[in-house]
Amino acid sequence: DLGSLTIQPHLGRRSALRRHGLLYIQLYNTSKGIFAAGNTYPFANHALDTLALDPGLVRAWQHIGQALSHSPQAILRAYLHAKVRCHTALTSCRNHSYGTREEYRVSGPLLHSIHQVMSRRAHPRAIMPQHATVPFFIHPTALFLDWIRWNMNRLCLGFELVYTLQSHTVVHWEHTRVMMMFLRALTYTYGGQGHHLRHSNGLWLDCRVDPGAGNGERVVEGMGVGETLDRYG
Repeated sequence: DLGSLTIQPHLGRRSALRRHGLLYIQLYNTSKGIFAAGNTYPFANHALDTLALDPGLVRAWQHIGQALSHSPQAILRAYLHAKVRCHTALTSCRNHSYGTREEYRVSGPLLHSIHQVMSRRAHPRAIMPQHATVPFFIHPTALFLDWIRWNMNRLCLGFELVYTLQSHTVVHWEHTRVMMMFLRALTYTYGGQGHHLRHSNGLWLDCRVDPGAGNGERVVEGMGVGETLDRYG
């Protein structure tokens, strides 16, 4: 969460931070550069869900809408290309260092005041003592990238395993739901800056209650990833 976070003081006049010139604070993870290419990320194609649908259903939609839908062959090639792209990126980035960057957007008068204070301060001559513990995690880049590769392979394997179970002429609805779950997990995990699993209710929530249109409330069950992370980390 801290790797993609924006903190903004209250817009009203009661906010002392805003009155003194602090506009907002932004934190973002520099590891987004591993997969970013012209602000395009792997598995960000919203048509990937087409791979999980029954071909007859896709043809019916094309007939009703009188328009050509996404080509399953083209979407499959895009999926395979995304995997090759991720493999290349993870292989070539092992000698880089990544972390969470903080940016503070302030007003001109506050920036001038900060500059004056910092200019009056002399450089410290004594070396600051190093504490045994630090308030953040430090992991080797190789370990971090290996975990990303393992997690991505896990999600891809889940999708591809179910994809090979059906004959590509009739896709069972149960298989479609499982394949869409893995594809959306890939999209909301590696599909770009700002994506998060909580943006998908089916993945993040355990269950939710939707108000019915006249037949009463309807309970919709999800994967409960948010509750699992909160409980087990």
